[in-house]
Amino acid sequence: FHSQALEVELVKRDIPYDYRGGVRFFERAHIKDVLAYVRLFVNPHDTIAWSRVLNMQ
Repeated sequence: FHSQALEVELVKRDIPYDYRGGVRFFERAHIKDVLAYVRLFVNPHDTIAWSRVLNMQ
C-alpha cells in the first residue's frame, strides 16, 4: 500500500486533502508505529513489529 493509492482513493471519493512534501507518508514515525500494531494484529509473532511497539516512548 502506497500513499499514491491513498491519494487516488481520496480523489475518487471527493475527499479534500492537502499534500505536503517532506518525509514520505510511510516513513513518518507515527505511521510506522500504527502499522506495527496492525502487523501484530495480523501476526502476533512478528518480532520486528514487537520491537517497534516495545521501544515506543
